[in-house]
Amino acid sequence: GLTKVAESFAKAVIDINPALINEFAPNAGLARVLSPAATASKTDEEIEKDMLSDLKNRFELNLDRIQKAIEENNVDRATFKYESYKYYETEEPKTVPRILEVSFLNGNNEVHIPLTVLKHDDKWFVFEILNTTNLFK
Repeated sequence: GLTKVAESFAKAVIDINPALINEFAPNAGLARVLSPAATASKTDEEIEKDMLSDLKNRFELNLDRIQKAIEENNVDRATFKYESYKYYETEEPKTVPRILEVSFLNGNNEVHIPLTVLKHDDKWFVFEILNTTNLFK
């Protein structure tokens, strides 16, 4: 569930290993559910290339920005730890991503990184990292 999503994201950040979050990446099957008209005439490969690769690239770029912020702020990775998560449910349709805020402890300071997530067929997907600026201010 969400605990695994949050812990996997935290580990990806702390261990500098984006692959740890890959199992939660949106796939062609999910794209077909969310955008039936746009995906009807496409193969899974075309959906991956045309619709999902930008999302994946932006996610990896933002993970990289978090790593740069960790370095630039001289964060001690030994004491930078996953703390908890907070999930924000809304009244929006189930096909609208929700916010999952993953919290870290950096010494005595909390660092919150918001993601967008969506649950479909009992599986969680992670879409985007919503903020990578001023995390350590």
